[in-house]
Amino acid sequence: MRIPAVQEMLAKFFGRECSKTLNFDECVAKGCALQCAMLSPAFKVRDFSVNDVSMYPIALSWTSSSGAAEGGGVDMEVDGDDKAEVAPPKTGSNTVVFAKFNSIPNTKMLTFYRKDTFTLTAAYSDEAMAEQPSGFPQRINEYVISNIPPGPLGDDGTPGPAKIKVKLRLDIHGCLELESAVAIEEELVDEPPPAPEVVQVPPPAADAPATANGEAPPAADAEAAPPAEGEAAEAAAAPEPPAEPAAEASAEPPKKKKKIKRIALKVESKQIGMSSKEMMDAQEAEANMAHSDRLVQETSDAMNELESYVYAMRDAIGTRYSKFATEEEASSISAKLTATEV
Repeated sequence: MRIPAVQEMLAKFFGRECSKTLNFDECVAKGCALQCAMLSPAFKVRDFSVNDVSMYPIALSWTSSSGAAEGGGVDMEVDGDDKAEVAPPKTGSNTVVFAKFNSIPNTKMLTFYRKDTFTLTAAYSDEAMAEQPSGFPQRINEYVISNIPPGPLGDDGTPGPAKIKVKLRLDIHGCLELESAVAIEEELVDEPPPAPEVVQVPPPAADAPATANGEAPPAADAEAAPPAEGEAAEAAAAPEPPAEPAAEASAEPPKKKKKIKRIALKVESKQIGMSSKEMMDAQEAEANMAHSDRLVQETSDAMNELESYVYAMRDAIGTRYSKFATEEEASSISAKLTATEV
């Protein structure tokens, strides 16, 4: 850092003097060379990264279409704060979404429960405004989210609030943008039954081989001897095995699975700043000032050229044109040049 005042501030903050062993003109060249070595497959260097942070907290407030603030702050959830050491402060319908020293780029997913059109207003927090100069605008942008579908039906049959996901992002430059707003619809659908298993039956065996002497083997029915009379009586007296339970008359109900449907919502951005008419008036005023500056410059150039001509002509009358003009003509021309110069 070349500025002595900044060096003093850094030394006072860190409690030590700044190291000045690195050549200022070589900083960028060394950094570019190291980055090229990281990207090149021919070199193996240790990776490093530079993470930028947001210096000013950004808060988000929300209202309904009627303009009344939704109280309680319980109908909004912030996803992506698991890694935060301190939970962002929330007050009613206002919460700090991007805290101080929040790494950028960074994305936050917000969950709302709404029935109709509502407005999101992004602004710097009061803590951030304390560090800004007077007259600095606090609001950053205003988003109007509409075309909200009806939510799931309640116990009384009336539709409830819809679940809405809003995606906010701080880009690499620290600029806030609303990337998307979608309504989440969850419904239970019947899960198709699994396909029955196909049992493959082996193909029938080839013809049985002949015996050693060339005769075919006897049939099984021929080998089986008729049962004796005692065995037949015992078989008749034995109790019959219990019958298999009958199949259920009705099949099992199909299983349900949750299906999520995302519906894109309409988002209108109302940027905080000059209106269209104010912008046109400012552009017209800028054009008028540019025209005035051009006239002043052209007038100044013309006067300089005229003055140069007067000096050149006055010198030529006494030198080059002295042989071609009488004293009366030279005096008349000199008088006119003097009047023109005045």
